Amino acid sequence: MNKAQGKVYLIGAGPGDPGLLTVRGSEILETADVVVYDREVNPTLLRYANPAAELVNLNRPGAKQEIDLLLTKLARAGKTVAQLISSDPLASATGVLIVEALQTNGVAFEIVPGVTKAAAVAAYAGMPVSHDDFAGGYLIMETQASPLELAYQTDMDWRGIAEANSTLVFQIGVKFVADLATQLMLGRKPPSTPAAVIHGGTTWQQKVVVGTLETIGYDVRDAGFKGAVTVVIGETVKLRERLRWFDVAANRPLLGKRIVVTRAREQASGLVARLTGLGADAIEFAAFKIVPPADLAPLDAAIAQLHTYDWVIFTSVNGPEFFMQRLHAAHKDARAFANAKICAIGPATAATLKQYNLQADLIPSKFVAESILESFAASGGVAGIRFLLARADVARENLADGLAAMGGIVNEVTAYRQVLADEAGPTAISASQMLKLLEAGDIDAVLFTSSNTVRNFAKRLATVTDTPLKEMLGQTVVACIGPITSAAGRDEYGLDVTLEAPEFTIERLVESLVEFFNKKG
Repeated sequence: MNKAQGKVYLIGAGPGDPGLLTVRGSEILETADVVVYDREVNPTLLRYANPAAELVNLNRPGAKQEIDLLLTKLARAGKTVAQLISSDPLASATGVLIVEALQTNGVAFEIVPGVTKAAAVAAYAGMPVSHDDFAGGYLIMETQASPLELAYQTDMDWRGIAEANSTLVFQIGVKFVADLATQLMLGRKPPSTPAAVIHGGTTWQQKVVVGTLETIGYDVRDAGFKGAVTVVIGETVKLRERLRWFDVAANRPLLGKRIVVTRAREQASGLVARLTGLGADAIEFAAFKIVPPADLAPLDAAIAQLHTYDWVIFTSVNGPEFFMQRLHAAHKDARAFANAKICAIGPATAATLKQYNLQADLIPSKFVAESILESFAASGGVAGIRFLLARADVARENLADGLAAMGGIVNEVTAYRQVLADEAGPTAISASQMLKLLEAGDIDAVLFTSSNTVRNFAKRLATVTDTPLKEMLGQTVVACIGPITSAAGRDEYGLDVTLEAPEFTIERLVESLVEFFNKKG
């Protein structure tokens, strides 16, 4: 093999829950030059990818048929390639064909096994595939053909399968469930044998129907499932009553809810992970992205004179991050704050400061600018005190105006800018996709974390529709982080704000959302 040649890693992406990606899989994604994926892979996994990696989406005609040629071409160009494959790379004929092609083409490769779909889906439904008291083992089968076709066109031994003392797990189309039950009963499997069908296993859409071989075809029809399902047949199905955990409200109070996160992409991952952990489908639709100031000179000048200020005020987590980048660029560190005290709006901003070895001297009781003014007024005023406000380019002016009215000497500098987000990304949807979801009533809630998330959310949708925002969100829960954000929604767009966090933090916003849906039932 040519020393300059790259390598292909075939990574099992698991059954759907992004948390089931293996450690080895995440390590490779973090360093790969190219990441290849398709619609069967949860796009959330792309958050693990190297930021500089090329992302190749196979969702186009003929792409999957050419995958072996693509992987070979990339490897021969010296690239480290990570291909994400649903479930396990060798759990399907497609994975085997890719491996054979790479061997034939002399391409170095590594298989990174993933959590197999059948066993994982059954476990998420509270059904072990094997148990000493109920089954001697388990049999897993995945097929796109009808069980009836298999019975007549192959040597499938349905009687042997039916009589085996094993839990049977099938990955099939929901339209074949009744035929499957019939073939097993013809093979002398008792009609009373417990059976379950799982749709959307390990994901926010997971739903489970339990019955018997005799009834399961009717049960599934009544449930309205579509597409591929997992069928579990055997006595271990009975254990769901005791072992059920994933689709229990106490563990996943937001299961089945689709919630839109409007934070900037740089900040969305933590909130997405929190909502996903509570069972929701967290959709990223960034209202804006955060970038450095167009002109760095004012910020750099303020940093050069940092020793002359009595207070430095940061109003969001972005302020410290961009401020410290420029501070370090000037070959300075936390010691530059020796003569100044620091005010931070909110615990998240204070926590960000700690990452730079800075301690906030003041965190107002309420996480809004007005509370800062109240704190300084209560302490005796600010006459003659010099303030540096490092903030966004579109921040409200009431803080600077209020301090100046009290006699303070205020210098406002732009530490970062908020600009309208790009149309879409690998982990975020486009404005047209968002519109379709809203029109179909497929969005349960939209979370707004600042006034600008409301405004830019509206601006992005305005590029694809003339429908007023109030009308588009008419049946959707509108959740706002605080009164300033709520006011922007109500006063500027006429929104009916459903709930507002009692404390103006992301954590309390999520808790309020959970409480709302719990009460709603």
